Amino acid sequence: MNVIYKILILKSLLASVLFLSCVRDISIELPRPEQKLVVEAYIESDSFAVVFLTRSSAYFDVVDSLSVFNNIVWGNEATVIVSDGIEYDTLVPHNFDKFPFRGYKGQSIRGDVNGQYELKIVYNENSFSSLTTIPEKVPIDSVWFEAWFPDDSLGVFGLQWYDPPILGNYYSITAKVHGAQESFYRSFIVGHLLDDKLDNGRKIVFFPLFRPYDGNDYFGQERDTSLDIINYLFYKIKDTVSFKLASMDAMSYRFWNSWFRNQVTAGNPFANPSSVLTNIQGENVTGYWAGYASYIHRVYITDSTNIEILLSE
Repeated sequence: MNVIYKILILKSLLASVLFLSCVRDISIELPRPEQKLVVEAYIESDSFAVVFLTRSSAYFDVVDSLSVFNNIVWGNEATVIVSDGIEYDTLVPHNFDKFPFRGYKGQSIRGDVNGQYELKIVYNENSFSSLTTIPEKVPIDSVWFEAWFPDDSLGVFGLQWYDPPILGNYYSITAKVHGAQESFYRSFIVGHLLDDKLDNGRKIVFFPLFRPYDGNDYFGQERDTSLDIINYLFYKIKDTVSFKLASMDAMSYRFWNSWFRNQVTAGNPFANPSSVLTNIQGENVTGYWAGYASYIHRVYITDSTNIEILLSE
């Protein structure tokens, strides 16, 4: 071994020793953030208002099923009232079949198109409020099923509707596979939100619409991993599927658009950080109060090229 090589090795060893000698454990006590009330609330056309309330957690808190349930606000912990400007509806505690399972539901006021609705929440001697509107319904014009591979029983859907001629329409597209899902969910891959900035007054085509994703980090059902790609992506022949085209106002759209952007950019070092907006007024609160005019189209997949329309309203 030549002398120069030995000197280089020695320098490397000395540098390593110096570096390691400078390393020490540092303990940092992070300040706890103020706890916020998280509001998830909506009212649909022809339906009563639904409100879920939870408490926020610090980033490094332990998250498990017990801590999640303990952060649910329910029962007489809060007073929740919805008003249409004339009548007041005090929501009652209700058990739901979707996460977080415990919430509040209206009893007397059903959503109506062109209606404006105020939400008021009293919790821990604090008051929170928000306004939302339900716009006109926009009907689904047509739905079609398209096999993803030639001569295959698996495929995706496409939807088409006509945007009203007045600028400022906002949409959410969700779906439900009957017999497999209890609620409507967004498509597994593509986004589920649209506005009419580029298609005002024109035909809007939404394709492809993959199978809706109902996974949940804490309460998801056990899945056969060998079938994950099928379960997550594709519809199958003989499936009965409902599609919901929900029209919403601008504030509701801004919330959901910020939420979706936060979802797709979280953990991405090359994307700009995105904060989730809120339309709830008050201190230490976040979330949304949204109104939807929902049009539902239900179909049955008979074969790789044909579907049967079961419901359109």
